[in-house]
Amino acid sequence: MTTKHSTRPSGVSSPNVSGRKASYLRLAAWAAFLSPCAVLLHEVGHWVVGYALGYDVLLDVGSVSGGAQLGVAPGSHVALQAGAGPFISVVLTLFALTYIRRDSSPHWAIVLAAVAPVRFLVVASSLIVDLVVAVLGGTRGAPNFDEYNI
Repeated sequence: MTTKHSTRPSGVSSPNVSGRKASYLRLAAWAAFLSPCAVLLHEVGHWVVGYALGYDVLLDVGSVSGGAQLGVAPGSHVALQAGAGPFISVVLTLFALTYIRRDSSPHWAIVLAAVAPVRFLVVASSLIVDLVVAVLGGTRGAPNFDEYNI
């Protein structure tokens, strides 16, 4: 019985492994590019609706300040402006998922489908903290729409 020995020098990976590494690097590069883009588009959604409703709004790097304030503006304006960012995130996610169904391995679409809904995780964690703070009798102040500025 003969055994086959690899002629590849020690420490050199197979083409399959190096192909996977390249694929992971492409995913990481797309994530580095698309994550801030998804956050910016989410915030632009808040800004556009606030501006369209006639409010003074300021678009910061990761949030929007001003706009329809709860208790001051009509509830419908507050709801529209607060919901505009998540709406954009849902549209981006659905766009990416639709593209993935058409083309089985578009790196950018796979990453966009993962990063676009990340703002929902921020909201969920913020709501949990709000609940704990409220139960303990404290307050965190007024949020900017669907998240807190840190």
